[in-house]
Amino acid sequence: MSPTRRSNLMPPATAVLLPLAAVAPGTPVRVVGDDPRHADALAQLGLAVTFDGAAPWAVAWRTLDSLGDDRLRTLREALLPGGWIAVAVASDTASPADLVIRMEDVGLALADAPAAEADADGVRVVRGLFRRVDPGVIA
Repeated sequence: MSPTRRSNLMPPATAVLLPLAAVAPGTPVRVVGDDPRHADALAQLGLAVTFDGAAPWAVAWRTLDSLGDDRLRTLREALLPGGWIAVAVASDTASPADLVIRMEDVGLALADAPAAEADADGVRVVRGLFRRVDPGVIA
């Protein structure tokens, strides 16, 4: 699918663009969920944006309803072994530490300091950068 499959209503998050700006052009990046705001910016960085299959990088920005969302486990499946994912979950009460605990529960390791902040539309999110680490895999 084209990165512009939907109109982008909000600007992309800096927390997503900064780490991905250093990724080699042509690298596949999966956009997970219905929030396409990062797709155009990632394509402009020369990355191969996809909405299906596992990739070495993924973005799940406000894809989940809460940290208790059962779909949290599917985020690991969006990544190839050793892959990285930028995650943000809308929450008025969750802390960055809560996000780390839940991501570790599904087999994703913290790769960068998590934070709680207001998204472009003022909604509070907890966000972080995580990595899929599999036993015996050196990435």
